[in-house]
Amino acid sequence: MRRGPLVPFVVAVTLAFAPTARATDVTDLPVAQTFTFLQLSAPVDVVRDTHGIPHVYASTLNDASFVIGYVHATDRLFQMDVFRRIPSGTVSEILGFPDFQVGASNPTDPPFPGNIGNVTQDLFFQTLGLRRAAVDSFNAMSPAVQSALQSYADGVNEVIARVNASGTLPAEYGPLNITHIDPWTPIDSIAFGKLQAFELSFDFDDDLANNVASVEAGFGTPTGDTAFFDDLARIEPAENAFTVPDASNSPIPLAGLAASKAVMLASSASHERPSTSAPPRTDATIAPSARGGAGVERAAADVSAAAHRSGRKSARQPSTAERRAVAAARKATFTKAREYIAQLMQQPAMRAIRERGTVGSNEWAVDGSVTDTGHPILANDPHLGLGSPATFYELHINTKDRGGNLNVTGIGFAGAPGVVQGHNEHIAWGSTTNPTDVTDWYLEDVSSDGAGNLFSHYLGNPEPITQLPLQVKVNIENGNVTGFERTVLAVAVNQLSVHGIVDVTPLLANIVPPKVLIVTRHGPIFPQTLQPYPFPANQTGGSALSIQFTGLFPTREIETFFVWNQATNLADFKAGLQLFDFGSQNWSYIDDAGNVAYFASGEFPIREDINAGAVSGNPPYLIRNGTGGNEWIPKAVLPPDQSVPYEIVPAAQVPQIENPPAHFFVNANNDPVGNTADNDPLNEALAGTGPYLGIGYDEFRAARITELIKSELNLIPTPPGTPAGDGTISFADMQRMQADVNQLEGRRLAKYFVTAVDDAGAGGAPPELASLVNSRITDARNRLAAWTYNTPTGFDTPGDPGMPSPQDLVDSVATTIYNVAVGQLVTKTFDATLAANGVTYRQGTTEAIRGLLRLLDKVPFTGVGASGLNFFDDTSVSLTAAQERDMLLVKSLQSALDLLAGASFTDAFGGSMSVDDYLWGKLHYVIFESFLDGALNDTRVAGGGAFSIPPQPAAGFPPGMPTDGSRFTVDVGNFGMRPASDTDLSFGSGPNRRSVVEMGPSGPVHAKNVIPGGEDGVVGRPHYGDQVNLWLGNGYHDALLATADVVANAEAREAFPMLPGCTESTPGRCLPGTGSPLTNCISEFFVDAPAAQTEIASTKVTIHDGGDGDFDGASDGTCVAHVVICLNNADPRIVNGDGQVCQATDVAKFEVKTPRGDASKLEDRINARNVQALVKAFAPVASVTGNHFTIINYSTPITTGNLCKSTYVRVPLRHGVKRKKLFRIRATRSDGIHDDDKLTITCEP
Repeated sequence: MRRGPLVPFVVAVTLAFAPTARATDVTDLPVAQTFTFLQLSAPVDVVRDTHGIPHVYASTLNDASFVIGYVHATDRLFQMDVFRRIPSGTVSEILGFPDFQVGASNPTDPPFPGNIGNVTQDLFFQTLGLRRAAVDSFNAMSPAVQSALQSYADGVNEVIARVNASGTLPAEYGPLNITHIDPWTPIDSIAFGKLQAFELSFDFDDDLANNVASVEAGFGTPTGDTAFFDDLARIEPAENAFTVPDASNSPIPLAGLAASKAVMLASSASHERPSTSAPPRTDATIAPSARGGAGVERAAADVSAAAHRSGRKSARQPSTAERRAVAAARKATFTKAREYIAQLMQQPAMRAIRERGTVGSNEWAVDGSVTDTGHPILANDPHLGLGSPATFYELHINTKDRGGNLNVTGIGFAGAPGVVQGHNEHIAWGSTTNPTDVTDWYLEDVSSDGAGNLFSHYLGNPEPITQLPLQVKVNIENGNVTGFERTVLAVAVNQLSVHGIVDVTPLLANIVPPKVLIVTRHGPIFPQTLQPYPFPANQTGGSALSIQFTGLFPTREIETFFVWNQATNLADFKAGLQLFDFGSQNWSYIDDAGNVAYFASGEFPIREDINAGAVSGNPPYLIRNGTGGNEWIPKAVLPPDQSVPYEIVPAAQVPQIENPPAHFFVNANNDPVGNTADNDPLNEALAGTGPYLGIGYDEFRAARITELIKSELNLIPTPPGTPAGDGTISFADMQRMQADVNQLEGRRLAKYFVTAVDDAGAGGAPPELASLVNSRITDARNRLAAWTYNTPTGFDTPGDPGMPSPQDLVDSVATTIYNVAVGQLVTKTFDATLAANGVTYRQGTTEAIRGLLRLLDKVPFTGVGASGLNFFDDTSVSLTAAQERDMLLVKSLQSALDLLAGASFTDAFGGSMSVDDYLWGKLHYVIFESFLDGALNDTRVAGGGAFSIPPQPAAGFPPGMPTDGSRFTVDVGNFGMRPASDTDLSFGSGPNRRSVVEMGPSGPVHAKNVIPGGEDGVVGRPHYGDQVNLWLGNGYHDALLATADVVANAEAREAFPMLPGCTESTPGRCLPGTGSPLTNCISEFFVDAPAAQTEIASTKVTIHDGGDGDFDGASDGTCVAHVVICLNNADPRIVNGDGQVCQATDVAKFEVKTPRGDASKLEDRINARNVQALVKAFAPVASVTGNHFTIINYSTPITTGNLCKSTYVRVPLRHGVKRKKLFRIRATRSDGIHDDDKLTITCEP
């Protein structure tokens, strides 16, 4: 079908003004809104274009950062609040968790050990410590970046303070009964960034280890080991696509290809090629609970032996009883780990990890020698969860027009300043995830002394386990109970009768330690894995799992983007690359000099045993031995550009290529160097010929993009379902490739269903096989045989616009049949074989597809894997291997047709038996789900669906928006491996941005972008979801960079002029009070109101409800005043009798006396919180004491002169008549001298 832009999902707003022909600069545009702030050093303008994208024109980075924070919070405040809370472990404080509430009729029914939702997630993140690492990271950053992050936080807090004071919180807070938002800090921005990197880099090695153990338990070793790594979960990809080798014109063949070569041809399974499974493992560190008594006893001995090999001298061998006790503790450790991970993986922050094997990102670039214009072109589409609002936020920053050096546009996150993917006047860049292994899990040997202090053991020596505070709070008033209703919470035997936001840590202490436990040499102990629990004093032989992760160190990846945003060439880009320490990415690059380059980034630890040339125990992608032999190699002195305190892979060995000989490169989360091509990711590192990088790569999208490029250049024959090439690549070609929905996996597997039906219908077929053929099977076979492997919806829809052609209808039906049938095939082959042997493990999508291809592609077919297991054994018959293969294929096709005509697909197909009705678009749809409607807790918040796109619950079926694409297509829309109902083929992850940029000698020639949603996160506003249909139809909008283009496409201009200076005297702006002339300027109030302040001693301001100075903009019975506090003012207005001018030096302590934090009136409590937040934002705080009178002590006295911060306060009318509110503060210098200030604000009708 035709694929192009459509009318936006939300009707675009009418232009606030029509730019005149004379408008050439943003200052020529009329002003729609004005916002004044004392924090700015010069005026700032924000131009919103026709998609609501802000173009920020400022003079300095700090001014731009302040306004970006303000704009982000205006558009996306609830999203920002949630995504700073996830890595901080405080989501439950706002979202709560309804399953945690136990009704009074059954007060002792504990929700634990069932799923406790967000609490599970909060426990994990508080334990892991991303926020602790964010604090360390902030301290490691340059002063310029720290200042920009503080300015950004100040801008965000302007919005937070205003909505707190006015009671106009974003609508999402309504169902949660939240009336106050905590202030933003620079640490929030860094924690937010670390969360994004965590989601793309953290590995649950425990999960993989348990899967291995499950298979070994069913088949024993070594059969189970070989079955897992060679047959069920191969590391070797199924497609030959490796970034650097392919770009170098040096392709690496897959080891599995040898299985199809003549040398391997034979009729027995004995000719299966030798196993290339992962290195051998010590059973000690693989979930011994899965092996039974003998296995767990052997586990204890093996750990002891491993420690002995590492240098420990054993005083004596443990007794049988001691070994059994150790084994029991370890069994409990692994059992608890499995239970906890099962809960945790259902949580939203784990979505990216959970789906990492079936989603990804695409990027590729071509140099000018193969394009129609002679310019390099870059395409990029990162894949993440598709929610509402969108993950990314589009942004343009320009300081160049006003004397600075920034002019950059692209996408970032509402939560931090800057552009993370985009282009400026000289360079363009994009990224995909590089799934490197930067997480190690360790089985720890734990003991305690007589006082109950905990120790881990390394080389036989006890090492103290660090304990840090832990506190988890839950919002009970989260819309699921009546306000102020008391709710009984119960965990195990403890109960609380509560309402509000409740500390549940005492309840959880029955399950987990009430502290964060950290093994010093490794990292935090994973929740619930300390066993036995409670851990008694004088205990030996205990165990736990600890986590070592590069994201827990002071890293500086956010600084990278500040460098790139103003980079002018490849050298600048490479300099910024050195700062990207954590959350490995693959970066694509082009520039105005014609350069094309690919770089991986990150710091990858070197393990001591791998470096020594022999794996000790388990490989690093399984659970390792915490007692010695598996350490990251410490590095005593770090180079200036390194953050992780260990030996890391040298920069020269990190995958990269500049100006590739092939004239293009492709990365779509595939192996960048080909280390996994032989199914062994470690042998290069063990031999010293290359680094160990990781195992979790994808392959089909990279292979298809490579195929599309080569086809367009006429380097290969035109593949099925692909337009013929013309020998060059154009900008439009790159867009078409990005929209490609050809299912390469289907091309390789669908043919086997066709052949099986043909074999069944051929003369001489055994009756058992021949009897399976019927008219519906034949119809399905014919659709699959005619399939071009494109995956259209089959009808005109925003996600696949245009009337379908006859071939589109064939392709649509074939897509449906194939994707259901291949799932049934996995069920009847791998799943059946595993179930018959009592194995609970089931393959993920990538593993299952790789396994099927390896078995079905092998000539001659045997169905027998490297393990000797026959996965194509149809136990109902006794036929040849090929005939039993055909039996299972035809049976799978029949099962798929029965499902499609059955009850579980009734909403989509109404029980129809006609394959013509099985259109793909009726099953393949997306819901852009809101945070409140399942995206952040499994039990949905009532009314949360109103924030989804389309709103939920939706009338009719499908409930979402149909679109083309499928599993592993370039324009990806993945789903599970085993669909069994009409909701199982929907998808929730995909391209979060599509971008194509062409760079000429004078800068960007063409630049297009789109996001799956809109800029605004507020339902009902014009730019909420206004790009959804554009995104669905693979359309784009221009990514505006030149000021003339911004002006030509302007929708509204927002002006941010400077407020008059605090100490200006005509009229006097600040209100210093009536104290000593030489101390009055230590602190001063200022109110952004039109009152004439000719007398500087005045401390009274009057505001009229709904008039100037009332910042809620309405005559609603409440005045919202914009209040500023300035410190260390050099105030020429204040002189003593000797003519001395007031000159403040520093502020060491600040007291907020009125309003009180424990005031009885809600507006006073809100005002107190806002003023306290303002004062805390002046500088790092050492301590905060008191709630009645709040005293803030600064870590270092504030010496910056004329330092101003602002907030908003609420002054309601009393019964329609005027009302006053008093504010009293005291600022104290380091020498003890203080300045008392007071302010009275009167609100009048």
